[in-house]
Formats: sequence, C-alpha cells, structure tokens
Amino acid sequence: MRVGFGEEFRMPPGTNVEGQIIAALRKLGADIVLDTNFAADVVIMEESTELLRRLAEKRRPTFTSCCPAWINFAERNYPDLLPLLSSTSRRSRCWERSRRPIYRAHGPGPARIRVISIMPCIAKKDERVRAQ
Repeated sequence: MRVGFGEEFRMPPGTNVEGQIIAALRKLGADIVLDTNFAADVVIMEESTELLRRLAEKRRPTFTSCCPAWINFAERNYPDLLPLLSSTSRRSRCWERSRRPIYRAHGPGPARIRVISIMPCIAKKDERVRAQ
C-alpha cells in the first residue's frame, strides 16, 4: 500500500508514501493511525514456532493461514489441505488482540473507536465472515 498509492498518483515507482497516507487519514478525522507490521512479525514468529513443533513431533508441516486468498483457494481446490493450515491467527486478528489492552487503558472509549483497515488484497473482505 505504501508504494502502490504513490504509483497511482504518478510518483516514481517504489516511492514510499506512508507519511502521506497517515496525513490523509488524519485529515479525514483519524485520531490514531497504527500499522500492522508488528502483528505481521508476531504471526511469522507464531507460525515458525508451530512449524518447528510439528517437525519435532514428526508430523506433517503446516501451510500459512494468514492469507485469505490462499485459504479461499485451498477451500475450493484442495480441501484435503485444510487440516494442514496453521492454527495461527491472521494478522488483522492478531493486531486486534494486541491493541485491545492499549485502547482499554489509554483509548478514547469503545463508543468512539472505529477501525478502518487499508489492505492491498480484495480477499480480506472474506475474513469478516470467517470464524475467529
């Protein structure tokens, strides 16, 4: 997203426009803008730990479960692989769990919180209907 938006506005390929995205969100009324990179790192660590555990137990390895497009593809084309999907939560769910205590302690209160995610993958919309 940081680069794709820049290219849409005819900036040189590879231009990082993270600052402009944050500024635009603030102009639209966002008080707090957070990045999910931390959650992505947590997901990678959790999936790695799960994979190492499965290998140590001489069990079949896992496939990532953090990509909704991949899950859709597996469900439609390879349902036999579904038991091999990692049990790790998706990045958005992981991020939600980690930010909840921060908002409780320092946030504006549940009535004022609106979470808006800007994601590059149109399959992200399918996460809303999946079991948490």
